[in-house]
Amino acid sequence: MSKRLKQKLLIFVAMFGTIFLVVSIFLIYAFNMKAEVKEMYEKAVSMVDNENKSYENYITAIDILKQIGNYKDSFIYLEKATDCVEKYEIAKESLENGDYELAISLFTELDKFANSEDKLKEAQYKYAIQLYEDGEYDRSYKFFCDLTDYEESNKYAEKALLLSMQTAKERVYNKANEYFNEKKYDEAWTAYNQLGDYENSQEMLKKCEDAIRRRKLASTISGGVSFSVGLSDGGRVVSTVKKEKFVEWDNLVSISNFNIYTIGLKEDGTVVLEETGGSKIDLSEWTDIVQVAAGERYIIGLKNDGTVIGAGHDLGDGQLKVDNWRDIIMIATGWRHTVGVDKDGKIYITGHGDNKQLNEIEANKDEWTDIIAIAAGGGFEKGTGHTVGLKNDGTVVAVGDNTYGQCNVDSWTNIVAIAAGEWHTVGLCADGTVVATGNDGKKDFYKYENACSVEKWEGIVAIAAGYGYTIGLKSDGTVLSVGYNDQSQQTSIDSWENILIYHEWDKNNGETDTAFHSKK
Repeated sequence: MSKRLKQKLLIFVAMFGTIFLVVSIFLIYAFNMKAEVKEMYEKAVSMVDNENKSYENYITAIDILKQIGNYKDSFIYLEKATDCVEKYEIAKESLENGDYELAISLFTELDKFANSEDKLKEAQYKYAIQLYEDGEYDRSYKFFCDLTDYEESNKYAEKALLLSMQTAKERVYNKANEYFNEKKYDEAWTAYNQLGDYENSQEMLKKCEDAIRRRKLASTISGGVSFSVGLSDGGRVVSTVKKEKFVEWDNLVSISNFNIYTIGLKEDGTVVLEETGGSKIDLSEWTDIVQVAAGERYIIGLKNDGTVIGAGHDLGDGQLKVDNWRDIIMIATGWRHTVGVDKDGKIYITGHGDNKQLNEIEANKDEWTDIIAIAAGGGFEKGTGHTVGLKNDGTVVAVGDNTYGQCNVDSWTNIVAIAAGEWHTVGLCADGTVVATGNDGKKDFYKYENACSVEKWEGIVAIAAGYGYTIGLKSDGTVLSVGYNDQSQQTSIDSWENILIYHEWDKNNGETDTAFHSKK
């Protein structure tokens, strides 16, 4: 082998040895590094997964995980640890800045991380105090209860509970007043009834009961001898004639007219009166009235205590002899007779034809039971008048003058309201249709030929009967009428609108709903 070849071989061996040495050193280093990374990874993971989720451990774990890069699933643990630390920092800052809701939310998510449990209680406590100071006692009470013995939570819980109850009553009371001012008396009654002796709730409860009673007994349409009247928005009067007489009347609940007198019942239980040629009447004792009715030259009022007051011309028939009536719950007037029903269902009648009618009732007393409405009519030109009663089963009874068939009501069923005219009787059916009887084909009084022509009426919610004519109030607040019109009883009545409606009839069973409210 030549000297030159030997030199090359030695150089090659030296280079190979060097490379081998470098590679060996690298492999040894890489092996050691892998073991170190693995150890670091395992240490970081244990810090993140450890039950003792200390803030310091998470910070250390984050540093380690950043160093080992993408080793295995290091990035998942890095993200988890970073997220917890960032949330914790934000939560602490929120707590310091008074943003307790955010702090509570974040510390709740962090669960047992670092001292999150303690910080959560601190945030909840401070937030509860803030709610308490802001008057949100219900919410603060719940927090204090959950915190139990933390700081002064128990003391605050007791205070918050008392104030919460007081505030709740205040809210109910304010809502009740709102209902009352809106004349939603049923809703107001329900609210006041929850409050016991709070403020003037008992007084307001009584006012609601009175208002509801007035509406149950009210009539918002009335037919007299020579004109008709009704109540529209705001309790204002509409009339077929004499409109100027009622310009200043408003806030009325009920209205009744006959001939000389028109009487209106106001919300406060007082009355207003329009006189046309009659004697002047002193109304100073007409207070706490719940129902009014007008007859020929006289008026009758039912007081809240069940007594009855009357005024006007007695004309020798005794229609005003009501001083001794007690516990009366409803009244009605005809031409010259007055009818009342007491709380036990006893019928009182005084005035023209009273003995005849009372004797008929006594003879058929088994039929005159469970009376829920009463009407009186007839007798303006001749006859003794008649009295009609509506029973709670929807049937109708009648006594008195039946010259023209005005008492032929035996076959009526499913009736929810009644009205009595001079010589005819009208019934409102639960389905909104109307039935009527009277005249029976006799032509002695031509004016009555069409008073009972109501067979095509539909959607009726209230009725009234006048001197030879009939009025029906529709569910849309407009009015229908048929019959005698020689003295403008019906003139312009078809233009009436927004007449007040208190009674909504259940078409299935004929009962009224519980809300006696004004409806357009």
